[in-house]
Amino acid sequence: MAQTQDKTPFNVQASNVVANVAASGDTALLEVQVGDIERLAIEVVLSADQALDTFVMQAKVHQDSAFVQITNAITATPGGVVVLASGTFATAIAGSTNWALLDVRPFHTVKFLASAAVDGADVTIRARGIGAGSL
Repeated sequence: MAQTQDKTPFNVQASNVVANVAASGDTALLEVQVGDIERLAIEVVLSADQALDTFVMQAKVHQDSAFVQITNAITATPGGVVVLASGTFATAIAGSTNWALLDVRPFHTVKFLASAAVDGADVTIRARGIGAGSL
């Protein structure tokens, strides 16, 4: 499945299914425009065969900016952009479903990347965000 994104003012939904995430380097999972979005919820579902060993969030502060790493530590301990999370994404086990609520107010676009503990992980990632104008 190819990445999909449905963006309207103050609302965004996006999803992607990424097959065969490699163990070396970081594979791009999902890119989401969040210019008018305050909070973004993400759900990451791993296939039953492989776990992750890295999960990175990058962001652009302006549409013409380059992506920079914001965090490689989405954990259950809030801090930085992480408001809440089900656990540590970088050690997500095979067959697990993981979620996080992120504060994305300062960013134009966010991107999520991961690497697998062993070649071949399949990852489904979904995101939904809202901004103050949607209330």
